[in-house]
Amino acid sequence: MTDLEANKALVRRYVTEIWNRGDASRAIEFVSDDVKVHAPPFPDDAGIDALTGISAAFRAALPDLAVEIDMVAAGDDRVMHHYVLSGTHTGAALFGADASGRKLATSGIMMFRISDGRIASAEGLLDGPGLMQQLHPAR
Repeated sequence: MTDLEANKALVRRYVTEIWNRGDASRAIEFVSDDVKVHAPPFPDDAGIDALTGISAAFRAALPDLAVEIDMVAAGDDRVMHHYVLSGTHTGAALFGADASGRKLATSGIMMFRISDGRIASAEGLLDGPGLMQQLHPAR
């Protein structure tokens, strides 16, 4: 397996274990202790808890959360993926919206920098306006 393929596989395993299975205890296998995180609307932060906290917020709001990666690209020490995130809002409030029971879906991209076989930085862009329209529909 090439380094690029190994990096892409690492990101896929991270999404499967942390986002889809909700097993944040396995994050140390995929993520550097001092990972840098930039994923608006969440505040910039560093550390494993910063990265797993984002998935935990979505999992708390959408207990049936599913993240489907529909494209992955890699070059040098970077891996980028486009994803679709979906679930039913039956849990905690999300971005100021109480649980509504509605099915939600949004998409986004993440860019990861891989160092020593683990995610050293994560930068993301979520379709926030599309998600907000679903969370706060016009009445």
